[in-house]
Amino acid sequence: MCRGDVPLQSCKECVRTATQRISSECGHSKEAIIWHAYCLLHYSNSSFFSTLSESPTKVWESLEIITRQEKYNELVAKTLVEVVAEASFNSSGSQGAKHFATKTASLFRSQSLYTLAQCTPDLSPKDCNSCLHDAMGNISPAGRLGGRVLYPSCNFRFELEPFYYNSPASAPAPTTTVGDESATLESLQFNLRIIEAATNKFSQENRIGRGGFGEVYKAWTLWRDENPLEIVDPNLEDIHLPTEIAKCIQIGLCSRKSKC
Repeated sequence: MCRGDVPLQSCKECVRTATQRISSECGHSKEAIIWHAYCLLHYSNSSFFSTLSESPTKVWESLEIITRQEKYNELVAKTLVEVVAEASFNSSGSQGAKHFATKTASLFRSQSLYTLAQCTPDLSPKDCNSCLHDAMGNISPAGRLGGRVLYPSCNFRFELEPFYYNSPASAPAPTTTVGDESATLESLQFNLRIIEAATNKFSQENRIGRGGFGEVYKAWTLWRDENPLEIVDPNLEDIHLPTEIAKCIQIGLCSRKSKC
């Protein structure tokens, strides 16, 4: 199953990548499931169609925290409830896919909240709604600037950056100060493992030049083509949100100021 907003070609590429990975890592298993950024692949020796499944579960939470949380948490909760209802009971969803919906909400003066919810299309509206509400119970906004929960039958996600297709082109990037609200963020913690994965342990094969602060790697090319995550080890998706990985790559790339 691909995410409801993903173009056909991106869907095909995601399914192909997921198939290769699941065949390599789970080839001898009777049942396996894998989540990628744009798709879900699930196989089993017993039927799971039209059956609500909530295990295994994957949960991601942003490391970034907003200190003035009350209004923010209320908006996140309200918007998630609304996008879950739309995904559950609208047969065509907000972008044409069954049991799929996205919703954008105005947070402060110039900041937006982006949410997404989806169930497998074989679920009944009741089971879809139940699955998504149960998934929401795995995570508390608690001032976090992003979160994601994955079940075999459903998933939801929220962030302050647009992460799905057909988002408004003018959507602003997160800032530490928004309108009259001051948002103090925790320091981002970037794992050396991410940077090593992005350069294949700083291999010469991935080197394309040298900047004022050191070597420059192929990540620049992928960043320019808006595909920075292609160079990252897929296993990192089990540890970090894609936006956090992209931020880490961007920080490394910005060492060449002429490129930023």
